[in-house]
Amino acid sequence: MTSSLERKKLTNQPDSITDEFIINAVSCATNLLFFDSPGTKEVFDNKLRLRIFKAVRLFILETSNEELQIEAVRVLSNLSRHVAMCEEFVNDKLFIEALVLILDHT
Repeated sequence: MTSSLERKKLTNQPDSITDEFIINAVSCATNLLFFDSPGTKEVFDNKLRLRIFKAVRLFILETSNEELQIEAVRVLSNLSRHVAMCEEFVNDKLFIEALVLILDHT
């Protein structure tokens, strides 16, 4: 079963309902992942963390919505506290390219 966030696609046409839904879903994931730290009882397993990563990683580049980009980076920041996710980040060439573009952009 795929999540609604995974099924939603960003378009070049402004759609305030879709954009708002995606921002709220990513913000929710950010907040939940904040409490999912290795030193405590983990909220998610690695399989679900990987699904979240794959769902939000391209929001960094696929949108011109700065709020969504910031939320996506916050999700990735929270995921980076897990060694398995850091290994996934490094192995995903598209993600690394996107991250370099973002970091290089003022």
